[in-house]
Amino acid sequence: GSKDEQRDPIHVEQPLRGDQVPQLFFNPTLANEGNTSTLQPCYYGLNRFFRSTIDAKKGDDTTLRHFVVNLLAHTLPGGRPFCIMDYMRNELRRVMVGPNKHLPSAPYIKYMIEKVTKVTFPKDHKHAPLHLRPR
Repeated sequence: GSKDEQRDPIHVEQPLRGDQVPQLFFNPTLANEGNTSTLQPCYYGLNRFFRSTIDAKKGDDTTLRHFVVNLLAHTLPGGRPFCIMDYMRNELRRVMVGPNKHLPSAPYIKYMIEKVTKVTFPKDHKHAPLHLRPR
């Protein structure tokens, strides 16, 4: 809706490095490394959640690439709301040009299309819920 369109589009921001947002990490001196093993537990879980849903990232799960740090920075206390559909649309654009990307957000995009158009697509597969496990 119009409220979501007024929120920050993440893809127009400069990609942040880990050392620019040290509060994401349990040891700020390790923020320079920019990997997931040094994230605070809640942000480690959020990163895993985003990787499995809206952030189409595949491969090395220890590296914080592209706009992941920006996405996590928006979830900090006092972080600005962001436009999730704009984020997924831009990730879709990145998937189309990058052969190493996949699109886990496809069910969300399909849901939004059904909500807006009031057309229900036949479903031949039920998606299992995501169960995050503590590290």
